[in-house]
Amino acid sequence: GRESFTTLDGRQDEAAAYGSVRRSFGPVSAEVGGRLTWVEQGNRGSNTVDDTAATGFIGLSLPVGGGFEVVANLGTGFRFPGLSERFFTGATGRGEVVANEDLDPERSLTRDLGLRYFGNRLYVAAYVYRTSIDDYIERVELEPGVRTFVNLTSGTITGFELEGFVQATDHLRVDWAGQTTDGEADDG
Repeated sequence: GRESFTTLDGRQDEAAAYGSVRRSFGPVSAEVGGRLTWVEQGNRGSNTVDDTAATGFIGLSLPVGGGFEVVANLGTGFRFPGLSERFFTGATGRGEVVANEDLDPERSLTRDLGLRYFGNRLYVAAYVYRTSIDDYIERVELEPGVRTFVNLTSGTITGFELEGFVQATDHLRVDWAGQTTDGEADDG
């Protein structure tokens, strides 16, 4: 049989170093940065797990005249498994869960491109983006009523965002925002 814990008696320690630099080169503004993160996780009756992840980003903005600005960004990301994904084995409101201490962190690469307009009383911005994800942590069924977590797949998320506002009067501003997102695993 499986060893079961009805409570999670875990701990997580995390340390990070990060920084960024912003600089202008004529009309072009650039920002570059990075982060190094270390995490250590443990739970009563389990081995301690530690991991390190590094991320970075670069962003550029270029005014193109008439109140318009083009922006582009490239960045990497990560998500360490949560304590419950890695260590909790027991009953939940959705059935039994079996922890997986061997989960790898999710990693991602995001690219976006946008166009912004700055008017006297109007601001409008539109962005398209694409995120590639590796080692996505997914909850899967082991048997009816029993689930676990695995690094199941890789895939992409693409989307479009629109935001802005109009300053109708000195005392009335109308803001709006919307997005559409589509995700697909590499296996379709």
